[in-house]
Amino acid sequence: MDTTTKAAKAPNYTDAMVETAKATYEALRAEGLSNKEVTKQIGADLGKTPRSVISKLTREGVYIKDEPGTPVAARDNGPSKKELLNDLSSAISNLDDDLRFDVYGLKGANKDAIVSMLAIVNSISVVVEDVVEDEAVA
Repeated sequence: MDTTTKAAKAPNYTDAMVETAKATYEALRAEGLSNKEVTKQIGADLGKTPRSVISKLTREGVYIKDEPGTPVAARDNGPSKKELLNDLSSAISNLDDDLRFDVYGLKGANKDAIVSMLAIVNSISVVVEDVVEDEAVA
């Protein structure tokens, strides 16, 4: 059997690098910089990536994760596609039989297309109602 020994692997961080990283981290965090800014700076100083710095500082028990920022407000893009298709289906059911169509094929359409189609159907409904009223008056 071959009993060769492997050469000892050189550490990624020397003791001096670890001490420098810890001291710099604590000093820059005390100044109010974010973890992202601090780890980027330390990484540039030591020739390491920010992710590597985070890992090392975490193992050393120094790194404290930032508090989550203020939550982003939910976007209000109006009604959902499902709601728009339901509105379109309702609007179509008010049309004459020869103008009705199935909205199932529009499920793949984007919201703008559905909104446009709903506007067209609603304008047709108004025209049809005006014609019906004119015929009733005459």
